[in-house]
Amino acid sequence: MDFSRELLFFFSALGVFNATLLTLYFLFGGSRRRFTNLYLGLLMLALSIRIGKSVFLFFNRSLSEGYIHLGLMGCLAIGPLVWYFLQSQVAGSDRFRPTLLIHLLPVIGLGLFAELGISYRMDRALWQDIIWGIYLQWGVYAAMSLVVTWVRFLRKQNLKDPRWPLSVVTGVFLVWLAYVTSSWTSYIVGALLFTFVVYMLIWILVVEVFRPAAERRRRRKKPKLPKAERQDIQKRLEEALTGKNRYRDPNLSMPELAAAAGLTPHQLSDFLNRQMGVSFSRFINGYRIREAREKLAGDPHLTVEAIAYECGFNATSTFYAAFKEITGQTPAAYRKQLSD
Repeated sequence: MDFSRELLFFFSALGVFNATLLTLYFLFGGSRRRFTNLYLGLLMLALSIRIGKSVFLFFNRSLSEGYIHLGLMGCLAIGPLVWYFLQSQVAGSDRFRPTLLIHLLPVIGLGLFAELGISYRMDRALWQDIIWGIYLQWGVYAAMSLVVTWVRFLRKQNLKDPRWPLSVVTGVFLVWLAYVTSSWTSYIVGALLFTFVVYMLIWILVVEVFRPAAERRRRRKKPKLPKAERQDIQKRLEEALTGKNRYRDPNLSMPELAAAAGLTPHQLSDFLNRQMGVSFSRFINGYRIREAREKLAGDPHLTVEAIAYECGFNATSTFYAAFKEITGQTPAAYRKQLSD
């Protein structure tokens, strides 16, 4: 190879090498949730096998037939695995569903067909049709995942950490697009794009690992407000919450309370987190539980559920959890203690 082809080979193979390291990290050393890690690690492995086959086949046309089969099996696994990963992000759970394995049955079937039936070099025309079928399957999964991810992101619906699904799903779709359009560009473009995607994921991972420590250092450096200023803001918040019984509104938001207290949402969040050491929901629940305790003591005819809704909770389970967190007792135990 001349120098330009050596350079092209280096950058193409670089993504495969680093993706292999990411695979090992997510499968064996990640700090994220177990099955999310598993899906992401297996996805990176499938991509590494597929892209690795592309790189070596581009620079060595006499590549072993077995590795060609392996690369196509990896390609067939990419779509289901990116869908698995997205589902674990959307559902917010870390449970494995055995039914997901159905999506991987074609991968096993392709391997058996290649080894026991007709191999790639026995009938290349047939395998070209199979390859386009594989790309179609990959594209369907990638497109579905892309639509679900971006719709949920734009609508601000549940995604555990939007950086990961946005980056992974969009990257997988772009790599697929690079391969299906390679007849107008170059077969190696997909591998080069994959290198970029891998480094983007590495950057997100590095930020995720080091951000908590940086946040803690930043918080330690921020000084407390003067006592008079703290008391003034606390008084304004007290008046804003109790003046119209705003704390009873189950849909009360941080911007609404901030506006009522003459603060910006950022100022309110900063004050609660850094000066008072509580979250917004914990702060509001403190007022709700205070009233709930008064009602439990003074209105024995009211049920616990009725008190929960009167005080601003939209679910009794949330009320029970907040009451236990703040008082260390359940509402029933608190009421019983008062009657004894």
